[in-house]
Amino acid sequence: MNSKSADENPPCTPLTIQNDGISLRLRKNHTSSEPKSSSRLGRTNSMMNLTTDENKGHYHPTGYVHPNAKPLKSCLSNSNLSSMNRTMTEPNLSGMTKMRRNISFHRVEIREYERAVGVHPVSSGCHSLTLGWEYNPELTVLDFELYEEDRVKRTKDHKVSAVPDIERGRLLRYEADATKEELQEAKREIKITRDQRRRTKQLLQHKQREKLEESLQSAKRKIRRFVTGTSKEKEEEKLWR
Repeated sequence: MNSKSADENPPCTPLTIQNDGISLRLRKNHTSSEPKSSSRLGRTNSMMNLTTDENKGHYHPTGYVHPNAKPLKSCLSNSNLSSMNRTMTEPNLSGMTKMRRNISFHRVEIREYERAVGVHPVSSGCHSLTLGWEYNPELTVLDFELYEEDRVKRTKDHKVSAVPDIERGRLLRYEADATKEELQEAKREIKITRDQRRRTKQLLQHKQREKLEESLQSAKRKIRRFVTGTSKEKEEEKLWR
C-alpha cells in the first residue's frame, strides 16, 4: 500500500454536518500553497453557495471571507483613483471662464507674379490674361491701415474695371514677351472652348423645350378626356387601332 505525504491532499474532501436532525453533506475546498489570481478567486467565490469553518464546522452564506484569506488587489492604481476623484470633485474651470481672442494685423506683404497668355473662354475679345508661375522674390510691404484705406477707395462702388482687349494684347506682347505663335494658339483654344460651351447650352435648351412640349401635350390630353368623358384606357385603345 503506497503512503502519501501530508501535502498531497485530495482537492476536495466531503464533510458531513449534523444540525437538528438535518444532515448536510458539503465539499470542502482545500487551499493550495500557491497564490491564486484575482479572477480565479472571484470565480470560485461566486460559484460557492456555502462555506465552512474548519475549526467549528459551521456553514456561512455567500460572501463570507475567511480571516486568513488574502485580500484581492484592485485593478485601479492610486494615480487613476486620484485622477477620478479630482475630476468628480473639482469644477470645470475651462467651461466657467471665457477665453478672450484678439486678432491684429500690422502689415500686408504682396508678391508679384508674372503675366502669361491665358485661354479663358469668357474673356471678351481675343486675348486672355492670366498669371504665370514665376514671381518676384522681393515682397512689397505696406502698412495695413494704409492698404485698407486705398482698397476702400478703389472698391467704393463695388466695381472693378475690366482691362480692355487692346490693353491685354499690349501687356502680353510687350510685358509678358508673348510671341505671335503663342497668341494665335491661345485664340484657337479659346474659340474651340467657346464653341463647345455654345453647343452644350443649345443642347440643354433643346432638352428643356422637349420637356415643356411633353408637359403641354399631357395637359391637352387631360383636358380633352375631361371634356369628352373618355377614360385613359379608352383613349389608348383608340390610339392603337
